[in-house]
Amino acid sequence: MEVSSKRAVGRHREVVQLQAVKRRDPRFDKLSGHFNQDLFEKSYGFINEYKKSEMEMLKERIKKEKDPDTQEKLQGLLTKMVNSLLVMLCIVIAWQLVYNNRLLLLFF
Repeated sequence: MEVSSKRAVGRHREVVQLQAVKRRDPRFDKLSGHFNQDLFEKSYGFINEYKKSEMEMLKERIKKEKDPDTQEKLQGLLTKMVNSLLVMLCIVIAWQLVYNNRLLLLFF
């Protein structure tokens, strides 16, 4: 009986060692600059106004809709939009409290 000449080959072989890529998180990196709340609100303030107008149009459409199934779907969509707006409002208030160091007043 003959002995097999097959040998297991290593799965990973590094031919050239590469330098590891350094990843950075722009939220915590000083190269990204500092956060300017006023500039952010000026730049993206139109989004809240757009959402409010969209909710008003949806309310009008619910009033005009005659089909109860469609009216129920639209009401669910409106409820989802209102809840999303409330969650964002709570997040903004929480950030303002943390930013102004007033968070401890809530717990005592």
